[in-house]
Amino acid sequence: LRRSAGRGIAGAQVKSRQRPPGGDLLAFLRGSGADTKGRRLEEILAWDNDRWEKVHDYIQWVFPTNELSRHNLGAPLLLPALQLKAREDQKVLASLQKAFRRFCEFLGLEVVVATPETGSGSGSVLVVQKAEHFDSRIQTCWHTRCTGNHNWLRVSRALHCLRLVGLDEEAAALLRCMESLHKEGFPVGPAMKHWRKRAAAKPDIAKPDVAGAAGA
Repeated sequence: LRRSAGRGIAGAQVKSRQRPPGGDLLAFLRGSGADTKGRRLEEILAWDNDRWEKVHDYIQWVFPTNELSRHNLGAPLLLPALQLKAREDQKVLASLQKAFRRFCEFLGLEVVVATPETGSGSGSVLVVQKAEHFDSRIQTCWHTRCTGNHNWLRVSRALHCLRLVGLDEEAAALLRCMESLHKEGFPVGPAMKHWRKRAAAKPDIAKPDVAGAAGA
């Protein structure tokens, strides 16, 4: 699905074997490098919600995937070799977890660690739920705009990225929250199939890195 006039449902991105020009993605995620506009991750995470809403060329750096963005052709790709490195890099994973929490805050959500009730199992469970400021984010993040809401595209990207780097618990928690919002009556129905697909995405780290192959 494509978003119209900068808005959309949950838009699928386009697979590509070609890596567009860009900065060092892993350095950016570690916090030691910048994107192609000279912005560092910490700077972006410190932006207010209004800037997160209005700027559109940062989310592909904060939550990279292995698919070419239709809307930012200069965005980096999380190709198989980088997926493997990201999974083994604790700084990258910690940054992505921090970005995940900031993104949830932007959406009016919060990430909490819940302890199951006695007799329901052991260990803790990661939960994404409505935050106290959720109502103030409804107009921006949870209302439809023609065919959807561009922030639902961002949810798709975040889910996909989390799965590619092995942050499956975060992806599952976010999807459960989306399912809950859907049941409550928020108009995210058309996006649910995309979110479920992204939350089930598998990394392609076993595949060879074919950047620059025929067709590139």
